[in-house]
Amino acid sequence: STQSTWGITESGSLWTQPFETDGQNLSGQSSHPDDAMSKRGSSGSFGGLPVDYVGMDSDTEAPVTARRRVSIANLLNVTDETVDPQDSSDFFQVGRDLEASHVTHKFGPTEKLRMMGFESLDYWVPHNRIYREYVEKEPEPSEGMKWTMFLLIGMVTGLVAFGLKQTTELISTYHFESSITVLNKTEALGEAQALFLTYLVYLSYGLLCSTVSCLLVVYVQPPAGGSGLPEVMGYLNGVHIPKVLSLRTAVVKFFSCICAVASGLPVGPEAPMIHMGAMVGAGLPQGRARSLGFSTKCCQDFRNSQDRRDFITGGAAAGVSAAFGAPIGGLLFVMEEVASFWAQRLTWMIFFGCMIATMTTDVLNSFFHTWVPEGSFGTVTDDASIIFGISGKHIELNILVLIPTLVIGLLGGFLGTIFTFLNIKIVRWRAQVIVPFPHRRVLEVVVLTVLFMTISFWLTFAFPCRMFIPANDEDAPSIVQEGIPLLCPDGYYRPFAFFTFSSGHEAIKMLLSRHTAGLYTVSSLSTYLTIYFFFACYASGTALCSGIVVPMLLIGSLYGRMVGLLLFDMFGPVAFLDPGICALIGAASFFGGVSRLTIALTIIMLEITNDIRFLLPIMFGIMIAKWAADFVTHSLYHALLEVKCVPFLNNETLTRKFDCFSVRDIMALDVIVLAEKSRIRTLVELLISCRHNGFPVVRCGRPADTPVFKGIILRSQLVTLLHHREIFLRDQDDNCHPCSYEDFRNDAERLFMLRKTSHDGLDSTFEHLSPEELEMYIDLTPYYNSSAISVQETFSITMCYALFRSLGPRHLVVVNENNGVVGIITRKDLLGQNMEERIHERKYSD
Repeated sequence: STQSTWGITESGSLWTQPFETDGQNLSGQSSHPDDAMSKRGSSGSFGGLPVDYVGMDSDTEAPVTARRRVSIANLLNVTDETVDPQDSSDFFQVGRDLEASHVTHKFGPTEKLRMMGFESLDYWVPHNRIYREYVEKEPEPSEGMKWTMFLLIGMVTGLVAFGLKQTTELISTYHFESSITVLNKTEALGEAQALFLTYLVYLSYGLLCSTVSCLLVVYVQPPAGGSGLPEVMGYLNGVHIPKVLSLRTAVVKFFSCICAVASGLPVGPEAPMIHMGAMVGAGLPQGRARSLGFSTKCCQDFRNSQDRRDFITGGAAAGVSAAFGAPIGGLLFVMEEVASFWAQRLTWMIFFGCMIATMTTDVLNSFFHTWVPEGSFGTVTDDASIIFGISGKHIELNILVLIPTLVIGLLGGFLGTIFTFLNIKIVRWRAQVIVPFPHRRVLEVVVLTVLFMTISFWLTFAFPCRMFIPANDEDAPSIVQEGIPLLCPDGYYRPFAFFTFSSGHEAIKMLLSRHTAGLYTVSSLSTYLTIYFFFACYASGTALCSGIVVPMLLIGSLYGRMVGLLLFDMFGPVAFLDPGICALIGAASFFGGVSRLTIALTIIMLEITNDIRFLLPIMFGIMIAKWAADFVTHSLYHALLEVKCVPFLNNETLTRKFDCFSVRDIMALDVIVLAEKSRIRTLVELLISCRHNGFPVVRCGRPADTPVFKGIILRSQLVTLLHHREIFLRDQDDNCHPCSYEDFRNDAERLFMLRKTSHDGLDSTFEHLSPEELEMYIDLTPYYNSSAISVQETFSITMCYALFRSLGPRHLVVVNENNGVVGIITRKDLLGQNMEERIHERKYSD
C-alpha cells in the first residue's frame, strides 16, 4: 500500500514523495534488520518529511538529488504577512488569541508553514575530537576576560541609554516649548489664530518625528521595528531570528526610537532599550561585523553559541537596568522572563554588568540635561537615578489598603486581557491589510499621528479651566506647583495640559504625586484613559521602534488614580487612600496584567519609585492582576511570539497527560544519517538538495548489523570540511591526519564572513571541487559531536521536554536498544499542539 505524504523542512521547503507503509514498525524502519541500510536507501520521514535514508556509500547508490523539492513560497504563496484563514473564522475563537495561560495555542496550517522557516540554535559547543585536543593543549582561558566583556557591555549599554534619553528630552522639550511659545502670542495674533498656529506647530513636530522613525524602519531595516523584546526572548530560547541582532538593526533602532518617543505618540523607549542592550551583548564580545567586513582575532574564544547567548542575556539585563535605573530588577527580569538557560556564575557577571550600566547612566544623566552640562560631574541626583521618584510627607501603610488593592488588581487583570486581546487582533489585521504594502505602513503612522495629536490637543481646550490649588507638598513635581495656564485666567489651569504638553514620564510622575487629590477630576482621567488606551494598543504594532512600558504604567496610573479619587470623595482625605498611592498600585497591576511578570516587576516598581513602604500592596496588586489575566489570555509577549510563529518552548509542558507517552509517539521517523566515512559527492548532493541542519553519524559494521549511533554533525561543519582538500581520502580504507581546530575555526570564520554556510547559494560554494574529488571520501570521526544527546525510544515525553529546555540541544536523537537511530526530535516536535496531534495521529493509526 503506497501513499503520498508531505511535510516541511526546518527552513521552509516542501517535500513530496511516496513511501511504503507496509513492513514498517513503530520506528519507521523496515521490519527486516538486513534492510536497515540498503544501497538504494529506504524512504521515510524527518519531522514529518519524506526523506531518503542515507548510509553506506556505494557506486550504485541512488543520488540524493532525486528527491523533489518545491518552494513553499511558490506553492502556497506564503509570506511573513500571510494570515491563516483560521484567523478570520471567529473573533473570539478559543485556543487562538483568547486562551488561558494553561491552554495550548493552536496554530493554523499557514502558521505551521511559517514556523518551519525558523532554525534552532545549540547552546553548547560541539564536543568533537579536534575540540578536545585543542582544549587539552591550550591554556585555560582567563576568567577576567569574560568579566571585562560584561564591564564593556554594561558601559556601552549605559552610554546608549544616556544618548537616547538626552536626545529624546532635547527634541521633546523643544517641541512642547515651541508650541507654548506660539500660544503665548495671543495678544499679537488673536486667540483663535494663535490657537490654530499652536496646533500646526504641535502637529508638525510630532508628524515629522514619527514619519522619520517610520521611514527608517520600513525602507532601511524592517527588523528594527517594534520593541524587539519578543525577538530577544525567542533567540535566547534557542530560535534563530535573522537580522534581529545585527549592527545595522542596532543603528536604525537607536535613531528610530529617538524620533518615535519624541513625537509625542503613546510609546516608550524602555523595551527597545532592552533590545539594544541585547544587540550590544551580541556584537561587542564577538569582535567582528559581517556588514562592515570587520573581524579581529582577540575575541575568537567567545564566538560560540554558549558565550554568545550568555552575553546577549547580560546585554538585555543591562538594557533594563539602564532604562529603568533598576540593576536588581534588570537581573531578575532576564531570569524570570527572557533567559531560558541559566548558571550560578552567570548571575554574578550579569549583576556586575547591570551595576555598571546603571552607574554609567546615572552619573551622565545627573551631569547633563538635554546635552547641557549642569551640576558637578560624579554627583548622582534623585531625578536621574529614580525615574518616577515619589517624594513628600511620610504616609503610613494601613492593612486596609489591601481592600482597594484587590479592586485595582482585578481591574488590572481585566484591562490587561483586553489590551492583549485587542493588540493581537490588530496585529493580525495589520499583517493582512497593511504590512505587505510599505507605503501603507508609512501612511498608517501618519494617520495615527494626526488623529492622536489632534484629539489630544483639542481635548485640552475642550475641558474648562479649573481653579489652581497649589499642592500641599513642597516636594511635588515642579509642573504641579507651577501649572500650565493655556489661555486660562490667573489662578486657573487646564488639567489635560499635563498630558498633552509633557512627556509620558512627566505625566506618570504627576499621577503618582502625593497630596494632590484636587489636581484632576474623574471625568478628565476617564476621558484620557479611554483615548490613550486604544491609541497605545494600536500604536504598539506599527512601523515604529517603540515599546509599551511607559503606556502600560500610564494607563495603570490613570485608572488607579480614578479609584483613589472615588475613595477620596467617599471617605475624605484618608492618608493611606491617597490617589497617588492608588495610582502606584494601578501602574504595577496593569503592567502585571499585560506582561505577567511578578518578582521582577515588584523590584522594578520599587527601584523606579523609591517607595518601599507600599511593597505589600504592590505585590498583592500584581498577583491579583496576573491570576485574573491568566484565566483569559497568554501574556502579551508570549502571544506576540505565537503570532510571529516562533517555536518558543515554555518552562514546562502544560499538561501531565504527556507523562503517559514516550518519545516514540512524537519523534520524526527515518532520519537521514551519514556513515563515518562518507563520499564527497553524497555530501554535496545532500547539502544542496535538503535544508536539514543536523545529521546523525553512524558506524557501519557488517551488512546485517544495525548501524550504531556515534554523534551528530552540523550542516555548517560539513560545508567547512568540504573546503579542506587535505583531508580528502581516495579510498574508504585510507587514513589522514585531521585538520586542527584552529584551522577549522578560521575557515568557518571566513565562510561566515562570506555568507557561504547557509543553504542558499551552495551550488557556487562547491564549484571548487573537481569530478575526481567528488568521488573521494571524508572521515567524519574527528569532527562530529560525540557528546550529542540521545535517548531510548521509551523515554518519557515530559523528561524529554525538561531535557530539551534545560540543556538546549538542537537535535535529540532517539535510539533503540542496539543504539541504532530510529528517530529524531527537534524543538518543533515538542510544541504542545504538535505533540497532541502526533500522539492522536499515531494512536489511531495503531
